[in-house]
Amino acid sequence: MDLLNVQYLPTSRYASRNPNLRPEQSTDYNILDLYLPESAVPSTPLIVFIHGGAWQSSKPGNFTAVCSALRQRGVGVAAVGYRLSTRSPGEKVSPVRSPAHSQDVGAGVAWLLAATQFGGDSEAAKALNKWNPSSFFVVGHSGTSQFATIPASVWMPKLQGYIGVEGIYNIPLIAKTFPSYSEWFLTGSFGLQDDPNNNEWITGSPSLVKQFNPPLISSPFRAPHLVIHSQEDELVDVAQSKEWYDHLCSFRASLPSVEQEEWTLEYEVTKLGGKHDDILCSDPFYDYVISWIKKRNL
Repeated sequence: MDLLNVQYLPTSRYASRNPNLRPEQSTDYNILDLYLPESAVPSTPLIVFIHGGAWQSSKPGNFTAVCSALRQRGVGVAAVGYRLSTRSPGEKVSPVRSPAHSQDVGAGVAWLLAATQFGGDSEAAKALNKWNPSSFFVVGHSGTSQFATIPASVWMPKLQGYIGVEGIYNIPLIAKTFPSYSEWFLTGSFGLQDDPNNNEWITGSPSLVKQFNPPLISSPFRAPHLVIHSQEDELVDVAQSKEWYDHLCSFRASLPSVEQEEWTLEYEVTKLGGKHDDILCSDPFYDYVISWIKKRNL
């Protein structure tokens, strides 16, 4: 099946547009690319892929090779775009900042869920109609790995699994590890760290969540988690993924023993190599992810 494209938030009527915004800061980037295999049936796994880019670059169309490679292995892929935190000269903080990115992705996933239930006029919505939302998995890369963890449980009540790849899960920690990142993209995307009225550096860091609230400790959040990180990553250190995995394990340990046994957490840092972006472009990565998903698709 050919690539299907849809704008999940309309550019007029339902969404206000500021004429001073750049295209990547507007609803122009609220797009979704859908890749479905010819052999797809309602129970075929569907990966919700959320691209990285330091919250300030890229879009779904830049990941055609990744999505096509996954589709060739028998799964559907929905690549969800979101507004970006770019800045004009002299601006410290972007007009688009957290939590706008996760809110956008949430709206995209809501569109996907609605399409499975009700269809729609677009070819993408028609193709998804009757798809089983219980076959959905979320894969987030780099900064958006955090979207593939905590928030997704609210969006997708029947999610089958989360996969975070080369993830950033602790914003203050990565700013300390890589001091140049604050000026490069963190301040633009999350606001000033020393602003007493700004808590996005903490709320955007799932590893710093001390207590998960009720929607996040329900069974969807306790769907299987796979945390992937290459030791060759030159942009995000493995400590980010290790801390997140340890945080999840600590939370799991607080559950009753029966529930602990039911919740699968996996941490992979030895089998998959490559630099930060290169890991997404390798057959071993595709095969590993597809194998993990197919074992868990009910």
